[in-house]
Amino acid sequence: MSNSLTILFPKRTIQVNTRVDLKDPYVLVVGSKISKAKHLMPIIDQVKKLGRPLLIFSTEVESEPLGTLLYNNKKGLLPCCAVNIPWQAGEEIEFLKDIAILTGATFIDNNMMKSLMNAKLDWLGGCSSTHITEERTQLTGAYGSKEKIEKRIAELKSYLESNKDISLTWKKIILNRISRLSGLIGILYIGAQTESIRNETHDKLIDALNACKSAVEKGILPGGGAALVHAAKAVENKLILKNIDQRQGARIVLNAVTIPLRIILRNAGLNEAIILNDIQEAKDPWIGYNVKESNQ
Repeated sequence: MSNSLTILFPKRTIQVNTRVDLKDPYVLVVGSKISKAKHLMPIIDQVKKLGRPLLIFSTEVESEPLGTLLYNNKKGLLPCCAVNIPWQAGEEIEFLKDIAILTGATFIDNNMMKSLMNAKLDWLGGCSSTHITEERTQLTGAYGSKEKIEKRIAELKSYLESNKDISLTWKKIILNRISRLSGLIGILYIGAQTESIRNETHDKLIDALNACKSAVEKGILPGGGAALVHAAKAVENKLILKNIDQRQGARIVLNAVTIPLRIILRNAGLNEAIILNDIQEAKDPWIGYNVKESNQ
């Protein structure tokens, strides 16, 4: 963990603008609905005196306290933003606890809502900067304790080890939380002899970054048409074909899915029949063919 820690949260931004950037904000984490403006006023007054922004995470901010935040923001009295956690009931509380640990904030649950009126600045966490859009909330340089963050990660890993029969959905949620708590950001500096070369390099990097994001979100498959060949092999013996028309139709489809791989191999001047057979006979569904290197 380091001061370059960056975390991305799914969110719903309570803000007129669709993009919010806050520098060195205080972070308030509330594990319940904020329904009254008076609950926030003591914190708002304290933060305003210090001239730092305020970022609030909660399950929901109702219209009255939201109006107070918007008024202070619009008048330039306090740059602020509130983010609702849109997860399912129960999940958002644990997620908010993760944020509290990450930022060094005190997690304020239902039992502490009345105490919020007497809150002190040391209840607040922080980070070096935030970038919030309609799609994501990014915290950079979170101020949370390294030891507490690592302890939280260890607890989540221990939970997975001791509860191996949990559903795949819940397992993914836990792994998602672990990755957010342990993720680090990398900074790349791009330079070139001319502006046009630099722009071209920058565009290639953005393409690669988007490809990685897509792979993380949706998964990956062996390329070059190999995935289609493996898929055809997997379903071929499971097809229940009742007549000659169905069998003929199945043959057409199963043959068609091999065409992309055949064309790639043909254009590379390689023996498509032998390589196609090797891929079809492979037991590992991740086996493909690297045409550039001419090997599997």
